[in-house]
Amino acid sequence: MILLSYEVLVALRHLKSRKRSRVISLLTLISVLGVWVGVWALTVVLSVLSGFGDDLRAKIIESTPNIIIERHDNDIARYRQLCDRLQKLDGVVDCAAYISSEVMLAGISNSSGALLRGIENRGALTYRLKRQIKSGKLEYLFSPEKIPMPPVITRKTIFQDSNDALTPEEEELLGLRPKRRRPPSTRPATTQATSKPAEEDLSKFGLLDTGPKKDAKKVLPGILLGKELASGLGMGVGDELRIVSPTGGSLTPMGPSPRVRKYRVAGIFFTGMYEYDLKFAFVALHDAQKLFKMRGLATGLELQVKDIHKTPQLKRDIRKSLGSGAYQVQDWIDLNTQLFGALQMEKLVMFVILTFIVLVASFNIVSTLFMVVVEKSQEIAILKSMGATNASVMLIFMIEGVIIGLIGTILGLLFGWRTCLYLIEFPIRMNTDVYYITHLPVHMKLTDFVYVAVAAILLSFIATIYPALQAARMRPVEGLRHD
Repeated sequence: MILLSYEVLVALRHLKSRKRSRVISLLTLISVLGVWVGVWALTVVLSVLSGFGDDLRAKIIESTPNIIIERHDNDIARYRQLCDRLQKLDGVVDCAAYISSEVMLAGISNSSGALLRGIENRGALTYRLKRQIKSGKLEYLFSPEKIPMPPVITRKTIFQDSNDALTPEEEELLGLRPKRRRPPSTRPATTQATSKPAEEDLSKFGLLDTGPKKDAKKVLPGILLGKELASGLGMGVGDELRIVSPTGGSLTPMGPSPRVRKYRVAGIFFTGMYEYDLKFAFVALHDAQKLFKMRGLATGLELQVKDIHKTPQLKRDIRKSLGSGAYQVQDWIDLNTQLFGALQMEKLVMFVILTFIVLVASFNIVSTLFMVVVEKSQEIAILKSMGATNASVMLIFMIEGVIIGLIGTILGLLFGWRTCLYLIEFPIRMNTDVYYITHLPVHMKLTDFVYVAVAAILLSFIATIYPALQAARMRPVEGLRHD
C-alpha cells in the first residue's frame, strides 16, 4: 500500500514538466480535452438516441395491440366466448375481436391501398383511437347517421374571395338577386328553352346547388382514416369514398369479382407514426363482416394486459389455455421485432463510431507518455539505481495514463449530464411537418453513462501499456548517459 502511494505521487509529479519545457503539460492538457470531448459527445448522443427509441416505443405501444391471437388455418368463430375465457386469465384486462384485410380506397380523384381493420366498440384499440382522433369523432364510426355532411360548394363560394364580379344575369340565375321584370317577349318558348339548359350546365359542372339528391338520406357506414392516408386521398370528415375489396364479390366466368362499397369518413386520427397513419383505416366490426361476408367470424382477437413487460410469460399462459397448436399468439415485441432490432443496431453503431473520438484521444495519451519517458529518463535511471523494479516503473506510467483518462472521463460525464439537463429543460423544437415529434427527445440512462465511462477508462489504460513497457525496459546507464 505504501509502494502504491509512492507510485501515485511519482506519477502525478511526472505529469508536470520542468520549467524549461512546457510541452508535456500542453500534451497532457490536450489528452484530457480529447477524452473529455469524446465522453461528452457519447453521453449526449446516446441520451438522444435513447429518447428517440423510448418515444418510438411509446407510440408503438399506443398503436399496437399488446397481444393478438389468430388461427393458422381459418378465421375465429364464437370469438365472444373465447374472449370471455381469456379475460379470466391473470394479467388480461380486456379482449376484443377484429377483422383485418387489405383493400383499395378510392376517393374523388386519388386512390390508395390500405389495411382495413374492423373493430368492436370496446377494447384498448378503441380507447386509444378516441385519444388519437384529430377531426371527427369515434362515435361516428358506430353511429354513422351522426356524421356531418360536408359543406356544399356553390358558385357563390367559389367567387367570394375573387375579384371577378358576377354579372346581374349570373346573380339572377344563381338566385343571389330577385329576378327583374322583363317586357313580354314575342318568343317565350325560346326563352324557356334556353334557360333550362343553362341551369343544367351549371349543375353538371357543380356550379349550382340543386339541393339534396334523392339518395342523400341513405346512411353510409363510417370509416376512420390516418392523417397521411386522408391527405393522400384528399378526404375530410363527411366525404364519401369507395372501398374495393378483392374478396367477397360474386363469382364470374373470369373468377371472383371485387366487392365495392361506399363509406363516409367519420374521423381522421394521428398516431405520430408515419407508416401507421399512411396504412391503416378502421370501420365497425359488423360493417367489415358485411363487406367481407364473414358473418359471425373474426380474423383475430386483441388483448390488453396490465403490464406490457410481462407479455412473454402471458403468451405461454394463453397457449396453455387454448390447448392446441391451431392458434398463433404474438405480443407487441413480436409484431415490431425488426423495428426494435434496427433501433438497437443504430444505437450500437453510433456508440462504436463515437468511441473513435476517445480512441484518438488515447493516441494523445501514448504520445504524452512517450514524451514523459524521454524527459524523465534520468529520474527513471535513478529510481532503478535505488532498487525500483521494472514492474514498479511500469506501474508509474500506467497510473499516469489512467489519471489522464479518468480526469477527462469525469469532466465529460459531468458536462454530458449537464447538457442533457439543459436539452430537457429547454428542448429543441422540431418541424412537425417534417418530423413526427414536437421536440428533440432526451432520456438519460445510467447504463449508457456507465458503458461510456468504462470504455473511456479502458481505452486510456490500453494506451499506457506500450510506453510503460518502454520505460520499464530502460537501463540505468542509458538514462544517466543523457545527463
